Amino acid sequence: MDDRAVSFRKTTEIIASGGSVEILGEHGVGKSHLVHQIVEHFRNLTWRVIEVRGIYAYRTTPFACLSLAGVETAPSGRGFSVGAVVTELAALLGDDDALLVLEDADFIDDASWGALSAVCSRKRIPTIVSRLPGSSRHRVGNQLEGLSIAPGFGVRLGPLGFDELAAVIERATGHPMHPSTTSSVFAESGGNVGLALTMVRAAIHDGKMQLDRGSWVASGTFWSNALIPYVDALLAELTDEQWDALEILALLGIVELDTLVEFTGHEVPTQLEDLALIGLYPSAGRLLVTVQPPLLVDFFRQRPAAARRHKLSKMLEAHLGGDTAKAIPFHLPELTATPDAPFVRLVHEHLRNRMLVAQSEWSRSPSRTTLANLIEISVSAGATQEELEELFDLAAGLPAEASEAIMVRWVLLQVDHWLFISREFDRALTTLVEESGRFPRLGPLLNVRAFEVQGALLPQADPDLLPDPKDTRLDVRVRVAVHEALGAHLLRDGNPAAARAHYAAAESIDVRPPSIERTGFVIMTEYFGGHPDLARTYAEQGLAAARESFDNLAIRGFCYISALIDIFDGRYWRAEESIRLALSLGEPIRQPPFVHLSLIVMGAVLAAVRGDLRTAQLLQAQYEALPVPDSLLPGGTRGWASAHITAAAGDAAAGADLAEAGGDELWARGSKLNAGLTYLTALDLDPTSDRLDRLRERLTSLASEYFARRLELFESIVAGAAGKAAATGTQLAAGGFYGDALTAYRVAQNLAEEAGDAAKAEAHKQQYDELRAELPREEFGDIHAENLGSQLTAREQEITRLVLAGATNQQIADRLVLSVRTIESHMHRIMKKTGVRKRGDLASVVNLPG
Repeated sequence: MDDRAVSFRKTTEIIASGGSVEILGEHGVGKSHLVHQIVEHFRNLTWRVIEVRGIYAYRTTPFACLSLAGVETAPSGRGFSVGAVVTELAALLGDDDALLVLEDADFIDDASWGALSAVCSRKRIPTIVSRLPGSSRHRVGNQLEGLSIAPGFGVRLGPLGFDELAAVIERATGHPMHPSTTSSVFAESGGNVGLALTMVRAAIHDGKMQLDRGSWVASGTFWSNALIPYVDALLAELTDEQWDALEILALLGIVELDTLVEFTGHEVPTQLEDLALIGLYPSAGRLLVTVQPPLLVDFFRQRPAAARRHKLSKMLEAHLGGDTAKAIPFHLPELTATPDAPFVRLVHEHLRNRMLVAQSEWSRSPSRTTLANLIEISVSAGATQEELEELFDLAAGLPAEASEAIMVRWVLLQVDHWLFISREFDRALTTLVEESGRFPRLGPLLNVRAFEVQGALLPQADPDLLPDPKDTRLDVRVRVAVHEALGAHLLRDGNPAAARAHYAAAESIDVRPPSIERTGFVIMTEYFGGHPDLARTYAEQGLAAARESFDNLAIRGFCYISALIDIFDGRYWRAEESIRLALSLGEPIRQPPFVHLSLIVMGAVLAAVRGDLRTAQLLQAQYEALPVPDSLLPGGTRGWASAHITAAAGDAAAGADLAEAGGDELWARGSKLNAGLTYLTALDLDPTSDRLDRLRERLTSLASEYFARRLELFESIVAGAAGKAAATGTQLAAGGFYGDALTAYRVAQNLAEEAGDAAKAEAHKQQYDELRAELPREEFGDIHAENLGSQLTAREQEITRLVLAGATNQQIADRLVLSVRTIESHMHRIMKKTGVRKRGDLASVVNLPG
């Protein structure tokens, strides 16, 4: 359930019990919307509501706010009585079921505060106070103390998340936004819903956003003169020193706090933070400073103020002394995986800086090296096929390089373009074969790449055609590439231990840091080779390092591998966070290969497992439309997701048939590991003896303890052997496969119950409970096969979200304007579909998005 719904529920509960609430948030975060929802809720319950709104222009006019709130005795001239004002206000509030609302409390005049204080000193009235955070907090705090209503609950409204913001904009405009456009809006608005809507409407009005096949697609910057009033409201009362500091930050992008303090002194950054105009982020003992909301960066960069820019540049040179290293330190190890708008902006800024450097180097010294750097960064930035081909055309006027390394790099860059962007597979393969003979030392690198391409596109690729990686006469780079290619081949073939040996050999002779691809393969070899704890550690370390680097390719690659492992572990919420983070950076995701398809497929699987059929089907439409074949690696198989979606729609057997057919296709393509995982999905959905007999031989042929233990569990289910299932659970737990172990214990309990053996069922339940108690809270979930086919209706999902937030049946009935009996009927169906015995168990099997 989202934070806004939780805030609404808790706020109404506090007020109903006689408490008060303080709501804080910057301009545009939705304070007024939340206040309006609360007011309407209590008005529907026939409460008296008095709304007093502060207005900046009248903040020094006595009793102005009370007069505008409808207190008729509030003075408009001479001869007024303060007592009469207090008496009327008290009468309007009455004795019971009254709510006092003080909106924009920063700007309520002192005389109105005085009258409010006098009334509240006589009776304790539930009160909502909404205000801006920042420098006015001391004044408002003193006034609250005078009111004698120390708020019982505080709500700090922050920015929306990526998905929530996309949903709000879709509701407001009637159409969804393209993910890359959503990423830009999210980053530039800082997740501020009011600013985001203003930006989108201005962009539509200016023609910068157009509908393309039913989605809004933006071109160019979101800055528009229509946004000047919003910016003016934010910057109206800044001092010259504060304005200079913000503009410097906008021009530099990201700086250390110590550098800013060196230029401005300590007071200005403190003041800007107090006004919520800068954000501070920890970085290896330092603090990075960025402008908030990020749209202000575009405002300052778009201003035609050459003289002022020259002045600031000179001031910067004087203070920094040419030390440009202070201006761009990119480290951020301490943030969580949750995608927040400032982090997305940092990634975009880092990519922008890299692009500027690459463009500058190419302009200053045109060569294949500088052009290759520019093309690689352009691919990362999502350049179109036409833009990339224009860059490739620039090489026609360049002389051939003497260095083999440069020329081979250029060929590989062209081949990747044909493979993943223009989709000219035959041209790519032909070029690799023809060009390999031109380079005696590094030409075998092209042969290795041809082998990898054939393995992805053809039923089989022959590893015997590769050179011997143990041959020390070969260039080290060739030996490393052969080891990596053989490792990937063996992993796909279902032999993770043999694959790991090749990666270990590559690591022993390669002094360079491992690539994202190699690290991802190593993590999979460890997981399926029986070392899942080590795999989890590598994945978490890799994602943390990727975030620290702000490298969008590394972030996406490690988000993919982390999400994949978390899905197999049953750590669904972590998987969802990784997928959300990767997609929030924008699309298209061309590198690493197949990551985009895999993220969409895994998202669909998660939605189906959660019972969110609508979201799963929307994602299904997306992955079906992608013009790439299924990945031979886990996570990127359409049949895997389609099987879960079919099961979630109510036909588990049909879903299992889809999974089995998909596994057969993968097996024929030589992707036996991925095929085996898809076969396990088929058995998860429909564990029958016939299906098990068909799949047993292939699953047994995979050289992995993971598959052996999973197969044992299905043998137990078919045989009805509770003891064997529990023994398998113990082996899985000892091996570190905790989610599967929980599943095995749950299966053992169910089998014992079906056999009428209550004592054994209780013993297996205790095994489950003991393992669950040893694991971190909310980590590792048992995957109930019988629940994968559950489908909750939209109304049932809405009720489930409220239950997960702690609402009672009566509160849910009030919220949805339904009878308690109707809610009870819905709850009965929800519990039957999800297989839980009490509502408190819903949290362990359901975690609906939104």
